[in-house]
Amino acid sequence: MIIRFDVMQTWKQDLEKFVTVKEFHGNTEGFEPNAEWLLYAFRNADGTFRIARGCCLRTYPLSVATKQGDFKAFKKMRLKPKQILESK
Repeated sequence: MIIRFDVMQTWKQDLEKFVTVKEFHGNTEGFEPNAEWLLYAFRNADGTFRIARGCCLRTYPLSVATKQGDFKAFKKMRLKPKQILESK
């Protein structure tokens, strides 16, 4: 399954406005059109991303991630949002 995400915010590195996720480890259920997610992902050599949901269990719908305190943790770690770049 290949999914293209519209990036709303990024913390670890500057990212393009749209990113493509093509590799999943685990269940892809719930990735519905217009659903908002907090993704913990890794960039592949070809520029696409993969989500390791089996070992990185913090990838959740945005509403769940908010309740679990992910954004509070980012603030506590003093992580500030990075730039969203115009897609090429």
